[in-house]
Amino acid sequence: MHARKDTVGYRLEKFVTRNKAGVAATALLVLSLSAGLLVSLHEARIARVQRERAERRFQDVRSLANSLLFEIHDGISNLPGATPVRKLLVERALKYLDSLSQDAKGDRSLEMELATAYDKIGDVQGQPSEANLGDPAGAIASYEKALAMRESLAIEDQRDARVIHDLVTSYIRLSDLLWHLGNNSQGLDNARKEIPAAQKLLQMNPADPQNRLLLAMCPVDQGYKEVMLGGDRAAGLEVLRQGAAMFEQMVTEHPDDLSQRRRLALSYGRIAEIQRHGPNESDADSLASFRKAIAALQPLLPKDPNNAEVRRLIAYYQHAIGELLGDMHQTAAAMTQEHEALTSFQKLAAADPANFQLQQDVARVRSHIGALLVDAGDAHGAIYELQQSVAVLSKTPDSKDPQSYVGFALINNQLLLGEAHVMLSASARLSASQRAEECRQAQAWFQFCLPQFESLRGKNEGFKGEETVAEIHREMLRCRAAAR
Repeated sequence: MHARKDTVGYRLEKFVTRNKAGVAATALLVLSLSAGLLVSLHEARIARVQRERAERRFQDVRSLANSLLFEIHDGISNLPGATPVRKLLVERALKYLDSLSQDAKGDRSLEMELATAYDKIGDVQGQPSEANLGDPAGAIASYEKALAMRESLAIEDQRDARVIHDLVTSYIRLSDLLWHLGNNSQGLDNARKEIPAAQKLLQMNPADPQNRLLLAMCPVDQGYKEVMLGGDRAAGLEVLRQGAAMFEQMVTEHPDDLSQRRRLALSYGRIAEIQRHGPNESDADSLASFRKAIAALQPLLPKDPNNAEVRRLIAYYQHAIGELLGDMHQTAAAMTQEHEALTSFQKLAAADPANFQLQQDVARVRSHIGALLVDAGDAHGAIYELQQSVAVLSKTPDSKDPQSYVGFALINNQLLLGEAHVMLSASARLSASQRAEECRQAQAWFQFCLPQFESLRGKNEGFKGEETVAEIHREMLRCRAAAR
């Protein structure tokens, strides 16, 4: 028998023979660890694939929401008849945005994107200065989401110029909508936040023309609202004129820029409104300012005749001129302006029947035509126009709030309808029973609006709550006397 060589293999064999139990346990442990490692590696690979898939899905949703709002929507926004498609895009995009916002915290660039998208959603839902879907509550909710994101981002980084710029625009948007809905104090509160933020932005980069533009917009906005709520009229008017002068310079530099011309027209229009209601300003000054607003927009029409926004703004200022001429007792000239405006609004509304803002525009003009006809003694013509206006305004979400623009217009229409029926109740051409029927209809319209005017007592003097309540009671007595 020969002795084996003392090799590594020989020694290992002897070790295993002498320690079978320990080696077996060690082998099992190694196998177990190896299996566990393989499982862990496999699960890690699956988790990585799932994360990558979730990230791709997240980016796909993000891209789709942006495409819906900033490519497809913007491509059709100024086309007549686009409102139903815009509504569908808004509904779909809003679902995507709300989904994305749940995962946006901590992703600064995504939060900025979402805020911009919520602004655009709010514009389409209920921005009063643009064609919208008649959903002011939805617009407020969207604007507030954008504002909350931007305020949070501004606190995190007070030197982020993009965020501060967008924060100012958030204040402007929300302020305008609240003001339009009759919440003037909260609208002014938001307007007062604009100038400090815009001044800070300009200090950060004085050479940026967009910062100059933004700072010009803020005094136009705040100055107008301060004056209309009883502030210093002369000071507010001067601030507005300074803003208009800045816009005039910008339009000279960029004559084809719609946004610049639109803001210039807005500043002229607001100057005209203050002049119209001011004790030291003439109606002629107000009329000239309204006409300057139209002149600022008209050069854009030959280049883009289908631009619904420009056509609507021109019609709006034609209507404003009609109202002013009516106040100046130039009834024939006022009717000419109002019928021009009505024709423009009706064409726009016919091309885009789902656009509720255009329906309101038509109703607003019909309301003033009805008022002019009441003053002219044409009761039948007035009743027709006013009933057409009431039919539209009564369907508006904020029509039950007499402090909102639409709500106040509605109760004024009801008042005028009552007055028109009172006129008919005094007609000698009617029989006693017909006069009694006219009186009954007058009383019905007065009963609609009387509680609303009573609720306006002690509110903003522009509502004339006390004065109108007294007028209604006088008209009701007059009607009863005429029907006897």
